[in-house]
Amino acid sequence: MKLKGVPLNLDIYETSKVLTNEYFQEFEMCEFERVYLPESMRPFTSFSPSGTKAFIVDDNRGAVSTLPSLELDGTDFYLSVKGVGSTTNPFSQQLLGKLRYAAC
Repeated sequence: MKLKGVPLNLDIYETSKVLTNEYFQEFEMCEFERVYLPESMRPFTSFSPSGTKAFIVDDNRGAVSTLPSLELDGTDFYLSVKGVGSTTNPFSQQLLGKLRYAAC
């Protein structure tokens, strides 16, 4: 089943190493073995995204994949990514950005 909602595209970053629980090693879980970040986070990394993936916004600054990412025993599982909904610094009303500190 395809989920509907407010669309959100997240950048995909490949991981250098993945440790999988022994009970899940027989399953193909490539969607769960990546890092997903909003475009607003690009200035904070020197890595380049390998692509984007379509999600929908959930109600708690997170995102959920529109299509199932894994099926186990006949049950569909959707990928959920938390903490992608805010571009505002939690300690001020300014947008997130690289901080510049003056030399002491």
